[in-house]
Amino acid sequence: MLIACGRCGKIHERGKCAEKPISMYKKKTTKQVMIRHSTRWARVREQALERDCYLCRLCLADGYINHNSLEVHHIIKIEENQDLAYELGNLLTLCSSHHKEVEDDKGKRDYLRELASTKPTL
Repeated sequence: MLIACGRCGKIHERGKCAEKPISMYKKKTTKQVMIRHSTRWARVREQALERDCYLCRLCLADGYINHNSLEVHHIIKIEENQDLAYELGNLLTLCSSHHKEVEDDKGKRDYLRELASTKPTL
């Protein structure tokens, strides 16, 4: 039986299309993706949130208490050093706006490491 092929648009026998199916989604399985989806990361992330009292540390340093839209930031990015991906001293709890602000600012790394090494004071 001849059909109009959905892949190539030609008419031919069912299942006889020479065109390869087009993948709509390209799946990336990078080391970074694997780390962020691991149970180890979930545990370490929770430890960072607990250490920081579920507060944005930069907001707290500015005198504000903010517990909305929290994210855990890698001070040294996973792409730069995968060995530090699970180190608490490399993680800091930030709100989403501060996270965007510091994401590409390497000049604040020393200050962020200092915050990560101390317990928050309210």
